[in-house]
Amino acid sequence: MGGSQGHLTFLHRFCGGHHLINLGPTALKFMTLLLVGMNHKTAPVAIREKIAKEPRALEFFLNKIKKELSLTEIFGLSTCNRFEIVAVTQDASSPLNALKTFFAAETLQSLPEIEKFIYVHENTEAYRHLLRVASSLDSMVLGENQILGQFRDAYQSALDAETTGPILNRLLQKTLQFAKNVHSETCLGAGSVSVGSVAVELAEKIFDTLQNKKILLMGAGEIAELVLGALKARGVQNISITNRTFENATGLAKKFEANTKCFEDWPRWMEENDVVITSLAISSALIQEEHIKTIMGQRKNRPLFMIDLGLPRNISSQVYSTNNVYVYNIDDLKEVVDKTLSERLAVAEQVEALIEKETSQFWHSVLGTQVTITLLKQKCDQICAQELEKTFGRLKNLKEDEKESIRKGMDAVVSKILHDPILTLKNESLEAQGSLASSWLKKLFRLED
Repeated sequence: MGGSQGHLTFLHRFCGGHHLINLGPTALKFMTLLLVGMNHKTAPVAIREKIAKEPRALEFFLNKIKKELSLTEIFGLSTCNRFEIVAVTQDASSPLNALKTFFAAETLQSLPEIEKFIYVHENTEAYRHLLRVASSLDSMVLGENQILGQFRDAYQSALDAETTGPILNRLLQKTLQFAKNVHSETCLGAGSVSVGSVAVELAEKIFDTLQNKKILLMGAGEIAELVLGALKARGVQNISITNRTFENATGLAKKFEANTKCFEDWPRWMEENDVVITSLAISSALIQEEHIKTIMGQRKNRPLFMIDLGLPRNISSQVYSTNNVYVYNIDDLKEVVDKTLSERLAVAEQVEALIEKETSQFWHSVLGTQVTITLLKQKCDQICAQELEKTFGRLKNLKEDEKESIRKGMDAVVSKILHDPILTLKNESLEAQGSLASSWLKKLFRLED
């Protein structure tokens, strides 16, 4: 019979101790929801940046491993703080080992080393983790709403790549709806809670006030917009934006009444500003040690403060040791975040309770359906065995190969009869009425007798 020993043990308990017989060719294969990932809590930015993927690269990867590992469905989430893969599979052990190997290869770690940086969740725990992630309970900045947009974009990319199916589609849709309700109906996100706003708070800690400082933003994406909003909220006026795509920088500058600078001359703009905040979507560090040495020479060694919000990092680690250059990266924001955390912890406890309820209800419906299907197939198998025994008792001259042909024919008929009801029941299990459909099927076939 297909499925892991854990599932069999659970089903045996769930069915009240009924013996689960061998169902032959109609055996039920159990779904395993598998999640493997790393985040800001388990791995430093130097590790995470090696595995981070842009949307197109992530789509290519998802399609590749779905085919190579024979996965039923797969979804990926890559942000500055996490990289996670969620898969639906019939056998968790083989894909898990393969995914660990991938994480190790991408981060240039050995398999034993990568174990220190990753986490693995299955089934109920995997769904609970997704709810926590989308609701920002697992974010560096508790209550930030950027993750909801990132999660939605990742799901859309998976849809475009056609790597998800009915199970993950329903699960991810429910996750997004749950998180949307959390963000809109609670005060979890009240106050200054975004990566951008925390970066600005860090800069304020350095200078006390930013209103008389010249600030350069390198990048014009979502993080840059969050930073700009936080700067403007604090009355900062002298802000310049530079970006590889000039039109994006111009559009953002117009929205926030900032200046636009030509990207090709970025070293020159760094010479002129007090604070540089980078969030460029690039595959390797742009700002190297030799650039900084030249820039600092032009600045006459006047201190330069830089905050690197990019992943991969925009600023080479060699720059960190340069005299009078103070570089902070996304992991350094944690100190600022921890000081505002207590204000939202009470709300977070309420959200955790809601997550527990949602997880229990959803997974009970899915597993309850699997039990119903198992009992249905078990009853059909028992009826077939009894009728075959009667038939073979009457037809005593049948040869063994003839008996086997009759068995296979009966199995085929039963499989075709049960195919549509079981498929419908599996789909219904992902909807609110799943438990009702399962309950009626048990009554119709007297499966609990």
